[in-house]
Amino acid sequence: MHIDLNSCFATIEQQANPRLRGKPIVVAAYPTGGGCILAPSFEAKKLGIKTGMRVREAQKICPQIKILTPDPPKYRYVNRLMMKIFQRYSPRVFPKSIDEAVIVFDWLNKDHPLKKDLKKDDPCATVGAILSPEAKVIGVYQNLFDVARQIKARIKSEIGEYLTVSIGLGPNRFLAKTAAGLKKPDGLEEINHKNIVQIFEKLKVEDLCGIGLALKLRLNDHGIFSALDFLNAKHFTLDAIFCSINAYHWYQRLRGFEVDAWETARKSIGHSYALPKATSDPKTLEPVLLRLCEKVGRRLRGHNLEAQGIYLSIVYKGGGHFGQSRKLTRPIFSTLDLFYRSFQLLTSLNHRPISILAVGVFNLSPSLYQQQTLFETPGVNGPVLNVAEGLDSGSLSFAKKKSLWQALDKINNKFGEFIIGSGLSWGLEKKIKDRIAFGGIRDLN
Repeated sequence: MHIDLNSCFATIEQQANPRLRGKPIVVAAYPTGGGCILAPSFEAKKLGIKTGMRVREAQKICPQIKILTPDPPKYRYVNRLMMKIFQRYSPRVFPKSIDEAVIVFDWLNKDHPLKKDLKKDDPCATVGAILSPEAKVIGVYQNLFDVARQIKARIKSEIGEYLTVSIGLGPNRFLAKTAAGLKKPDGLEEINHKNIVQIFEKLKVEDLCGIGLALKLRLNDHGIFSALDFLNAKHFTLDAIFCSINAYHWYQRLRGFEVDAWETARKSIGHSYALPKATSDPKTLEPVLLRLCEKVGRRLRGHNLEAQGIYLSIVYKGGGHFGQSRKLTRPIFSTLDLFYRSFQLLTSLNHRPISILAVGVFNLSPSLYQQQTLFETPGVNGPVLNVAEGLDSGSLSFAKKKSLWQALDKINNKFGEFIIGSGLSWGLEKKIKDRIAFGGIRDLN
């Protein structure tokens, strides 16, 4: 079961403020003309306003349109409530983004280990009253409509009556997601072995998730224009198109076999910031860089990881991109270590006006106690920064340094982000806004 909260940000804003209901509104990164639209309401979509448009374009289409800026705590709150509802129907819930989740019901097969271990008082046990207890996995799907309708009703009664979700059912994640997009908004549809041909013959190949412009053109070159053409393509045709294991994956995916039930290991952690006004002034860039390092450092330590590589990426005003990365001899985890090394990279780059600044870490590994060098001198094994009296200098042992940063993170987690931070970035929380990446579900909370 794939569940998609329709027009997520805009609908949540209309739920929170009844005066916005029934009116064209958009949630944009910035309310200025160049701000990018993140979510238009249904009313705005009917006028032709789309995600990715600039605010000035939307205002040309609808001069009276209401422009809102994102309110991430509100969206995270709704996401948490939705996940609690989903978890009452299955122990296998997989958030995919802030507005999407997958619920897997393979555990209802009587031979599945989860089915045998499920306790009678578990909330998920109530699903057995809805679904046929003797049903095999392949036969469960036509009964999941009752579950889907219950989830829709609970979202409206327990979270907000103005919120709607589109739900798709299928034998694998890909077909369930495809089904969820067939009858938006507030849809409920299933793709199975009986109706897949009728549904696919109405879809263009680019309507399928994962088919971008380049892949569409390659498929078209081989006579594949509809989803049904793709389904009917022979092995050797797909091999000629993909020249990789993706040919096999698409062949399986289109036929309802699960090839997407995996999660890649975390390879990097990063943050970026688009400056309101492009600049090359170090005094302006330093606090922004430090704030980005604070966010990266907290996520790194939150996952109990260390990094042995750091990168800096910038986009110049008027176009052009440049980046630098550096592998480190010793793993780092503290904010000031990150700042010290990323600032070194920044000063080595061409000083043209910068519009987007990004910093991140790679070569991640679990944080373990490390043997320190025999001789540690402040300013040699750590940056010379007059911050917190040698917080990241060699005057602190590894164990003390680790404990100190963990204590700072606990305080910030409890009382609010950046309650304790560097004076250099003081006040930046009013300028660098909290943002939610649609795909950044791992660190959503």
